[in-house]
Amino acid sequence: MSIKITKDIYKRKNPVIIIGGTTASGKSALSLDVAKNFNGVIINADSMQIYKDLPIISACPSVDDMKQAPHKLYQILSHNQDCSAGKWCELAANEIIMAWNSGNIPIIVGGTGMYIKSLIDGLSPIPDIDDKIKHEVRELSKTHSAPELHQILNEFDNKTALKLSENDTQRISRAIEVYKGTGISLSDWHQQPNRKILPQANFFTITILPTKEELYPACDTRFAKMIKEGAIDEVKNALDKGASENSAMFNSLGAKQIASYLREELSIEEAEELSCRQTRQYAKRQNTWFKNQISSDICINERYNPDNLSSIKEEIEVFLNSDN
Repeated sequence: MSIKITKDIYKRKNPVIIIGGTTASGKSALSLDVAKNFNGVIINADSMQIYKDLPIISACPSVDDMKQAPHKLYQILSHNQDCSAGKWCELAANEIIMAWNSGNIPIIVGGTGMYIKSLIDGLSPIPDIDDKIKHEVRELSKTHSAPELHQILNEFDNKTALKLSENDTQRISRAIEVYKGTGISLSDWHQQPNRKILPQANFFTITILPTKEELYPACDTRFAKMIKEGAIDEVKNALDKGASENSAMFNSLGAKQIASYLREELSIEEAEELSCRQTRQYAKRQNTWFKNQISSDICINERYNPDNLSSIKEEIEVFLNSDN
């Protein structure tokens, strides 16, 4: 039986429940159970589930799940749109405020750690970089080798250059963009305090970080499940609509392998092997990132089991009924 929330039923003002962790850990199932028990609004914090065209590949909540509780920021962007941590924070902040105003509990759920960290800790004050400059830097990266790009960065931002590998062209390009767009080096921007997105928010954070012995088998069954649900047709339809494999959306685990299969560059068995390996590696990076970057009120070291819901509910209730 769900608990009906009114604006003044709990002592805690402006609560936000965050559920983060690794892929295939059961975050979505926990968020739905929490939402049903606390009249919550589930707000997506997964950088792939925000796109419209690959809901199976990105493991979006099912239609049935979405009927059981409000879900926000799922499948809202087209394949040709980008979503930075800053843009996501703005979208999420709007949904959080609307949830508060309606007397609901906002529940942030996802595995994109940078989104979650930015919401909690705030964003760098670096302004948006003009698309023309971004294009110029992309062209620069095509005509220069990785060491040459690194040397270009070193000429005006030695501190950042020292921190980055010569092969980390993505971060090197970003640092060059920032300097060209603002006239201030990335290292100098990082000396300035973060800009809080919702300074009035009170966060309660749950992370689900299973051991690899439990997580990896779940990662290995993910691809087969996607195929059974229609992932091949989903990727084909996305490509037919003009989606590029270089777009952010195609960073969804398994998408590029299925595209290679459709071009007959890989067998379905080879695509599955590569996808499973990539998923395990990604889960390992997520686990390390959340352990090192996010301070948790509850850390669950196994895949979510509904049998454990009662103890989680008790801790959430303590949080909601505590004074600020």
